[in-house]
Amino acid sequence: MNRPQGSRQGWSKTFMVLAGCFGCLLSATAAGAPDRFDYKLLATNRTSTMQKELIPEGENGFELAGMTVSRSTFGGEELVAILQRRVR
Repeated sequence: MNRPQGSRQGWSKTFMVLAGCFGCLLSATAAGAPDRFDYKLLATNRTSTMQKELIPEGENGFELAGMTVSRSTFGGEELVAILQRRVR
């Protein structure tokens, strides 16, 4: 099955962002850091939808940890946001 080159690049960008976040989480755990975090991943192709999803998450204590734009496997581009919240 042949995929367009752009689709592979979009997935690799998303994977790199996720791997980086989880790598930071693992290194903090290995260093004995007492802080723990909850994470959420939001992805949509419309900025208005992203805004509607980010507002309630912010009210629940989540902060924006990272954001990227990548190609969607269904065509077009999607906005991907990683949110984190410190667990007490």
